[in-house]
Amino acid sequence: MKTKSIRKFPLLFVTVAVLTVAGVASGGVGSATNASDGYLSLTEAVNSQNGEVIFSDFDNGQVVQAFSFTAMVKIGDGTGTPADGISIAYVRANDPILTDPAGGWSGIQTGPGVGGAMEEGSTTGISVGFDSYNNGSGDFEGLDIRVDGQLVLEYAMPTLNGLCADATSIQTGPIDPNNPGSGDLLCWAPLTVALNTNGVLNVSYKNTLILSNYQTTYFPSPGRLVLGARTGGLNELQYVDNISITTIPAAIALVGSASGFADGFSITINDSGASVIDTTKPITLQLNGTSVTATSVQKSGGTTTITYHEFPTLLPAGSSNQVAVSAKDGNNNTISGTRSFVVPVYRVVPPGDSVPSSAVDLTKPGFRIRPYQSDQAQPNSLAWTEDQLLGLHGTNAADLTLATDGGYIDYTNVINFNIDSTGAGSGDFTPDSPFPGIPGANGTNGNSSMEALTFLQFPTAGIYQMGVNSDDGFRVTEGRNPKDQFALNLGEYDGGRGPSDTLFNLVVSQAGIYPCRLIWENGNGELPGNGASCEWFTVQPDGTKILINDPSPTNTTGIKAFYAGPQLPAYV
Repeated sequence: MKTKSIRKFPLLFVTVAVLTVAGVASGGVGSATNASDGYLSLTEAVNSQNGEVIFSDFDNGQVVQAFSFTAMVKIGDGTGTPADGISIAYVRANDPILTDPAGGWSGIQTGPGVGGAMEEGSTTGISVGFDSYNNGSGDFEGLDIRVDGQLVLEYAMPTLNGLCADATSIQTGPIDPNNPGSGDLLCWAPLTVALNTNGVLNVSYKNTLILSNYQTTYFPSPGRLVLGARTGGLNELQYVDNISITTIPAAIALVGSASGFADGFSITINDSGASVIDTTKPITLQLNGTSVTATSVQKSGGTTTITYHEFPTLLPAGSSNQVAVSAKDGNNNTISGTRSFVVPVYRVVPPGDSVPSSAVDLTKPGFRIRPYQSDQAQPNSLAWTEDQLLGLHGTNAADLTLATDGGYIDYTNVINFNIDSTGAGSGDFTPDSPFPGIPGANGTNGNSSMEALTFLQFPTAGIYQMGVNSDDGFRVTEGRNPKDQFALNLGEYDGGRGPSDTLFNLVVSQAGIYPCRLIWENGNGELPGNGASCEWFTVQPDGTKILINDPSPTNTTGIKAFYAGPQLPAYV
């Protein structure tokens, strides 16, 4: 067990948006007797401030099994409706907060248009958030508990700007009517967040146990403790002092997470200190009580990943399964554990939908693209998009100069299109290309759509993960004629959004060439407020993303696309 106080170990301070988290030289908990006793200011009572602290690893690489975080906090004295809140989290090593401190909090969103919400907690690990503002959509003021990004518990704290001892209020006192934002009427209140080695969580605030012995599903893995706070269009000051952290590091390696595939799973084991998994020694696996043999065992840094595939046998989509693993470390300690996983949703591509390769012109890579743009307001609806492509929402104003193939543009590159006000590009792949035919004759970008028809070549049978990064909506279908309304829907996002990924899984039981279709839409509005983008790619087992039809000679694993093929049957 190790205990550290704020003044005895280093911190990594990160500047985010406006505010740099830093020490204030006076006004801390002990300032009544020590004028130079200071504190950390995460935010002042000023709009649009973010602040975060990433605590250093003082366990020398050991995995932390349990921790206790105690501090004194001073919160409030901002706007009449305070906002936005503060959170404490133990995040996993791959968390965006650690890999991208300036933008990593944006994965948690609650309510319309809310992003980068530090008060909502983290996307990995375990987090305790004190959310001061109700963003709607089921959100409310109070305690938010998340495990690996999933909201597992909410505890209401509805009193705004309550008294120092009022545990129903996040704020530690009333607003000062004479000197708002000074914090003069606020007190320093105690906060404790404690997680034990069994994953049981306790939270005490203002000397009141507001969460008692809550059993979480959290499991330990390498990571770091982080602290974050923000203000938005409303505000409150958020100060911390007298931080004390106690950790219990693991003496031996620990079993980590399990992830499901359509045909199997992967499970990780994390080294801890001197306990390092020896991959030359036998590793045993059981899937739902039945012994199976690992397909691969890979070690990267301190993480050992054991993978099992049983293709062509498939696990039911959405099914819950259990995997048990046992391995040895270099000291011959047995490292074992059991984890559950859920098989993701997947679609099975019918072998009968393939077309003969002799009927596809393999010398013509690419897509047949048809842009469409009209004056009627696009409501970010795929149903509306289909109607627009049928001409039901006005005359097509897109630039069809190059649409010489039956009204389609023969496009021989990749689908990596973008329209923005800076030209910096967006999404997963940059630089980008302009959308073919958009803007059109009216010079605008909004109220637009695109249809891309192609024949995709899947070189081997197996499990594929595909993705589209889009702003706004999209749909990918496959079928004997993928324009048919009964064609297989491989993946979609139906609504408005900024550039974001949607990933989806498909099972190809027979290698071949299959007719596919992508539709995309951009809602009503123009730059700079309404950008547009679309990228179509596959995801490799190691997480690498490769654009479909990537012409690079080094691309030996991506999917090829061809725009010229056989005439397809009639469709509904």
